[in-house]
Amino acid sequence: MSELKDQSIEQGTRKRADYNNARRARLALSIDRSDGGQLQIVVETDMRSHEEEPEIQQNTFLAVVPLARLPGHDRYDEAPKGALPRPGRIYIFQNGRLWRELACDGKGDLSDVDVAHWRHIAAQGEPADDRPPVGKPLALTLVPMLLQGRFVGDQYRMAYSEMAWTWEYIAWLEADSSRVGNRCQSVAPAWSAAIVGGERWKPTQAMPVVVIDRQAEGLRARDFNVESTLADPAVFTPSFTAFAETEWVIKLQCAQEQLAAFQQGERPHPLPELEAGPDMLVEKKLRGYPKLVGFMLEDPQFALRHATAQARLAEAYLLSLNALVAHRPNGRYAQVVYSTVMRSGDNPLAKFRDLIDQPALLEAVFEDERKAAREHLERTLERLLALFERRLESVAADWLFSHDERLLEPYAWLTEALDALNKTPSQCDALCHTPTSRELEARIDRLVQSLLQATHPLTRRMLVGVDGELPEAVERLQALSVQTREPDPARMGLSTLLQAASLDTPATDALGVSKNMTALVGDFMDLFATAVGTQLNRVGASLVNIELHRLFAPAFGVFERLSPSWKGLTLVSRADANTQGLVILGVEGAGLSHGLTAEERRTLTRRNYRYATLHDKAGNPIGSTSPRHAQRQLPNLGRITVIAAPADHPQVHKLSAWKLQANRTIQATLETPAVPLVAVVCALFNLHAQRIGMKELKTEGSEGIFRYHAGELSAGTELIVALGNLSKPILGAENGLAGR
Repeated sequence: MSELKDQSIEQGTRKRADYNNARRARLALSIDRSDGGQLQIVVETDMRSHEEEPEIQQNTFLAVVPLARLPGHDRYDEAPKGALPRPGRIYIFQNGRLWRELACDGKGDLSDVDVAHWRHIAAQGEPADDRPPVGKPLALTLVPMLLQGRFVGDQYRMAYSEMAWTWEYIAWLEADSSRVGNRCQSVAPAWSAAIVGGERWKPTQAMPVVVIDRQAEGLRARDFNVESTLADPAVFTPSFTAFAETEWVIKLQCAQEQLAAFQQGERPHPLPELEAGPDMLVEKKLRGYPKLVGFMLEDPQFALRHATAQARLAEAYLLSLNALVAHRPNGRYAQVVYSTVMRSGDNPLAKFRDLIDQPALLEAVFEDERKAAREHLERTLERLLALFERRLESVAADWLFSHDERLLEPYAWLTEALDALNKTPSQCDALCHTPTSRELEARIDRLVQSLLQATHPLTRRMLVGVDGELPEAVERLQALSVQTREPDPARMGLSTLLQAASLDTPATDALGVSKNMTALVGDFMDLFATAVGTQLNRVGASLVNIELHRLFAPAFGVFERLSPSWKGLTLVSRADANTQGLVILGVEGAGLSHGLTAEERRTLTRRNYRYATLHDKAGNPIGSTSPRHAQRQLPNLGRITVIAAPADHPQVHKLSAWKLQANRTIQATLETPAVPLVAVVCALFNLHAQRIGMKELKTEGSEGIFRYHAGELSAGTELIVALGNLSKPILGAENGLAGR
């Protein structure tokens, strides 16, 4: 080949050369190494030269800028939007075999890894997981589209990952081309965009490709803290300098500032000051090339975190508005009138609505603001549901094929998702008269049940199977938890890091992630257990006990193996617990009876609740909601499944001590003591199982009939009160389970 000579053409600059047609050689990309020398990336091993054509060449490479797809623009009639990929890795496969691996820094730089070198290292059986980049930073990557005049763009697939993949995972993908197809996206649509050009090309959901030169707003370095608070992260462009007044974070800030002024409390932290950022397309000199395209890669991790962050914002805003109503002029009066007269359904007070200044009343209770927030929350939950319906499990495999802290990331996703799915519009807005749509509730219930029963493809790899078989991820976590080293934040995903930061708080009895791997794994399982427990209580009202047991058993099998706090706890029938001398956690033991301490029982009695008693056919009482009769055993409840423990188990005493101390400090307006998360979760499960068991007695005509002394028999007044007392420290006082 002769010396390369530059030739200006419409698409940019062409490198011309004269070839020896008779010679066959290897075709490779040559990239400068940061440590000196050249990195050769082989494209084809048996190539010969050809005559150059005026336009498209027989050997043509397409310049592609990898982008990350942003959430919220996924309707079929809407163009997708993208941003620079967050820090992580870009993987390109050629015919099902890893061809290139590039490290991305979130600012537009891409640096190649010497894949051939690490493939050789792995073939010798040596560790090949820590693969630092060696190529000099580039702003784009070249992908072959035509070789020897033949289209090969469909042979290349690309994927983004937040964390570098283990070589074990790469080998697993390469062993089956369908796995690569499920995890990666075909680059072929990028060729179509380059041929059509920016004047006529429109990105679609099926072909998420943009022409770079048509991106008028530009691209800026990623910032998760800012993007997660934006309803549409696509507005985070180089010209973005302040949150718009319509952003939920601004609305929440204003509401909390007003509330702090009324209550003379601490003002919320001010929002960060923002500045315009450089346009990376200008910085990297990527403008002015009409055939340069950007290829949007799926980033479901960001979409998941964005959805959960928006759900938390909406919930906090609704709670703040509800709290503000009482501080408005005639606010408490408006609150009472709205909650009674304006209540929908069969409402005898509805006849007084015409006597009320309804516009003024609705304004006083923030009707429009609350409705907008509920609608935003509903859209957010729908996007979250769609994520789990779009093969999120294929991305989870990025983390589960490892032996270090990466294993925790999918469990952190589940914790975030289960927590967000508990924030339904009607649950977050105490003044809401409109129930959450049945379709949305049904979709949430179906997803939650499939996740917890380990029938969803994601949790099938993460929770214990029906037959008690441990998935490989749990076995790997068991091995990780016995390691004596300190946790390494560099091996944690963003969700893991965020939850690890939340553990450093006196509000819970977490062990602290900085100590050792046992503490790290155990603390994360306890957080996961809290999310599971709150979901069980949400869906439990429509379940029978055997379903409640089936929902909890797969996760319980993980907790008892990975968390020190769950050691010694067992999932058994109530009859077996009595036979073995075990106590039902949260219901009895260490001074508790039917979930209440003696002090709580006295308070309940003073409130003069109406009691109801259950009799058998002979008229003998077999159960009662009366504290005086509550000590009697309900033989019919022996079949229900409960979490039991020895009477001297630490969690039994922790819960009793916490309930006693919490009750006294609350009455004395002192700081509430740390919450024993595991004990509370177990108690919630057991109390809910008791309620369900009592409900089932209604259908057992051969066992007993209801005779009412006064009022209506529900699941038991004491159990309801105990549930409410336990749910408040986890869900917040405004979201108590028993009150719904």
